[in-house]
Amino acid sequence: MRDEKEKAIGSGTAIIARPSSVILHHSFSPKNKSTSPPAKSEEVYPPAEEPARTKTFFLFVRERDFSNPESYVTVSGELQGVGRHCQVYVDRDYNPRSRIQPTVDDIIQTFDREVYPRACHDLGRALDVDRDGRFTILLTPWLGKLADGKVSLGGFVRGSDFFRDLAPPFGNRCDMMYLNTELQPGPALRAILAHEYTHAVIFSEHVFGSYQPQIPKQDEEGWLNEGLAHMVEDLREYSWSNLDYRISAFLSAPERYQLVVPDYFRSGFFRSHGHRGAAYLFLRWCCDQFGEQVLKSLVQSNLSGIANVEAATGPSFADLFRQWTTALALSGTGLEMSDSPAIRRINLHRPLAGRLLCGPRFEEVSLSNDRHDTTLSGTSAAFLFLHSPTKSHSRLTITAEPEMNLQVTLIRLPERTARLSLRLEPQENLQLGLGVQTVRLKVTAFDQDVTLEQAAWERLVPTANRPEDTSYRPRESDSASSQKIVKSWFGDLHLKAGETRTSEPITIPSGSAPGESWVFKVSASDPSGHHLSAWAIK
Repeated sequence: MRDEKEKAIGSGTAIIARPSSVILHHSFSPKNKSTSPPAKSEEVYPPAEEPARTKTFFLFVRERDFSNPESYVTVSGELQGVGRHCQVYVDRDYNPRSRIQPTVDDIIQTFDREVYPRACHDLGRALDVDRDGRFTILLTPWLGKLADGKVSLGGFVRGSDFFRDLAPPFGNRCDMMYLNTELQPGPALRAILAHEYTHAVIFSEHVFGSYQPQIPKQDEEGWLNEGLAHMVEDLREYSWSNLDYRISAFLSAPERYQLVVPDYFRSGFFRSHGHRGAAYLFLRWCCDQFGEQVLKSLVQSNLSGIANVEAATGPSFADLFRQWTTALALSGTGLEMSDSPAIRRINLHRPLAGRLLCGPRFEEVSLSNDRHDTTLSGTSAAFLFLHSPTKSHSRLTITAEPEMNLQVTLIRLPERTARLSLRLEPQENLQLGLGVQTVRLKVTAFDQDVTLEQAAWERLVPTANRPEDTSYRPRESDSASSQKIVKSWFGDLHLKAGETRTSEPITIPSGSAPGESWVFKVSASDPSGHHLSAWAIK
């Protein structure tokens, strides 16, 4: 685990100023275990004519203590389906077996026709650990009750399984993934299948490939590992259901989330969705700038983390981080600059599947003797909107801890750019109900007239992708339906410069955890066609 000071290379603040205003990385292994397998990951074995009808698997189900055999359960798997490149086993304790057959059929068809061949072409191969010519997939209800019943996962890959000399229960000596029996046929299942197989390929190429022989063989760092797997979801275009809420979580509070996290599990970010959103958006931007071949370069390498990114792209990580945060600030606003390449694949100021995106949340800072404090970890970023200067020139003082290698980027906006502000009504005006509460918002336009376009609330820190965590609904993504939501909040969509409007009471969940927060988003456009947003947090 890298020291925090070392990671602080890219922490930064992007400032807008107006001239006038899950792979599991534990991979337990004994100290004397060899990291060089008998075969390289590129070797291809013919598929076995008669796959075993039953197989015994060992699955880690506790929170910690990977070296304790009692942390593992024994799962007896029965062969449910066989394809050209994969074989699917189902936990014997799952019933009725007929109910899961459509899921098995979808897995085999998708893996054989799309996931496997495209991975081989675009990224690399997973090591055929057991030399049976097929990748093994185990469906088990245990994925719904991991970590002593506290965690439910759709799927995962365990690096320990890929070592031929690691005895059970610590490894299964099998190239495989685990999937939850609750998964249903369709786009979401296919996205998870592509995501998890990418983890298998990354582990195999990094640990068993010989690309930089002088470098110790090791798995890719957590942030890049998950970012690459999410990028494959994007490229396969199956579903955004595993990504949209993570992207939105990051954009709603970018200062909370570090980009570079070598080990999500040990850092306590294993289930932190905003971190995943950051990693995806960084690699999405890298692909938009350097081409999708960057992904193959990152996978087929023995480098890891920042060193791998610099080798694959060319520029220093500090330069990449500055350009990426600038792209986050400007992409989708209509303010993009030629020397600051934007994120092109998705629009950060438009709906994405089940979430309304409004770009990264900016904190407003008045240049009339205002002060703003923020806390940043290494490779996280805060976005500030400087406005309302009292003179033709303003002095901005930024103070940081002496050991911080802080980046500060100042972006000057065109003179005729509107600004939008959103505020919560005072706390005493909140009305509590049974399981719900109501709030009122005040929206204000500055410097130019604006037209309100869309609005939504959502849980600031999501625990999963749940429709009840946001007011946005995909069926309302067309312009007319979206404007109905804004109208229900604020009435007339048009605000003149300097005008403030108070919303009707807005109902949100009352919250089930102490300190739970909600973020409110409103998007608008000004007469010059610039897209702008405003946020408020309760």
